[in-house]
Amino acid sequence: MKRTFFFITCLSIIFNLVLPLKILASINPYECNSTMGLIKPIEVCSPQNICNHPLVTYRFHGRKTISESSDVPDCKTKWPSKKKHFLGVSQGGRGVFNDGPAKKWIDPQGIPRYWCAFIPKDTSEKIKKPLIIYIPGSGGSADNIYDFTSLRKKAIDYDFSSDGKAKGFILISVQGRNLHWPTVDAQDGSKFDSYHRNLATNPDVLFLDYLIDHMVTELKIVNPKQIYLTGWSNGARFATFYGINRGRPPSPKVTAVAVYSGGDPLENISSIQSPSCKQEPYPETQLPYLLISRNCDLIACDQNQFDFFIKNKWNMTPGNQATTWISNLKNKMKNKNTFWTIIDESGNKKNNCLEANLCHKKVATRNHFCWPDGISDGSGIDYEIELLNFFKKH
Repeated sequence: MKRTFFFITCLSIIFNLVLPLKILASINPYECNSTMGLIKPIEVCSPQNICNHPLVTYRFHGRKTISESSDVPDCKTKWPSKKKHFLGVSQGGRGVFNDGPAKKWIDPQGIPRYWCAFIPKDTSEKIKKPLIIYIPGSGGSADNIYDFTSLRKKAIDYDFSSDGKAKGFILISVQGRNLHWPTVDAQDGSKFDSYHRNLATNPDVLFLDYLIDHMVTELKIVNPKQIYLTGWSNGARFATFYGINRGRPPSPKVTAVAVYSGGDPLENISSIQSPSCKQEPYPETQLPYLLISRNCDLIACDQNQFDFFIKNKWNMTPGNQATTWISNLKNKMKNKNTFWTIIDESGNKKNNCLEANLCHKKVATRNHFCWPDGISDGSGIDYEIELLNFFKKH
């Protein structure tokens, strides 16, 4: 039983979701305001500024400190055969692919940025393709696209046209920087920063700006009207943040965003942070947005679940509550293009959230780690098709 709880706790921490209250004894407030969020970008790990408080996953694999600014992905399948995760989540078994070596760009701070890329063979300046950028969760890797999702397999022949003449899309999976995460518990590691909201100085915004410009204007192989973002957890937050800001007329870089288990990227960094980093007022947007999430999840489905976790001595990261986030999009942000698909642990569509007292940590954690392709949860119900069809429609 103790071993089970340890692993559940470890997995919870991986995705920057639920933090034990006992570790929140003290905190030095970060500099924030309602326009920019964090005044400065989150600091990157380096030999001169070592991250001494890595996510549990790093420590579990023997990395007690992080001195690299970024890890280099292999850009290939790690598990050709399906294997079971500790919580019963299936990983691997989604085909064998090798897109290595990783691509590299040095950003304005001198930090190497890495990504994996699949480009269909018939792509050219004359045959431009849609672009989908995948952003992994906290502690995740660009390699996650191969073993935790089925997007790489679908990138070969998914048809964005109605006549079968536009098969395949360009798929890019990005690697996060290793960051000194602004929480009091051990959260350092690979992440994307949506707390520093100055677009001109946020390194992750500049990274995606470069990637999109590189594919559209340099390589000239992407249809600029078909640029889509998806992501998972922390990656879902950043995909949403980037899409809201870079999907605006007159020259939008993003056409639509569809994510799994993501929260509000404009919220505060913690419930006790003052001055608040929450953005006020919320911007208006008409960005086509789809959220797919479970009816019981570490990103709480509704306020009752959020309060249930707090009642059980866990602190919830602000913004990690789906019902309020969807409401904010539709009302505060006046977005008429907001859609939400709720599914249960078996992949069945639901109209409502699970009763809070039935949403226990083990269920919520397992659900959060089941990417909705029907393989992770063993249901055979593939919501990646809904995600791709959403992009196709827009």
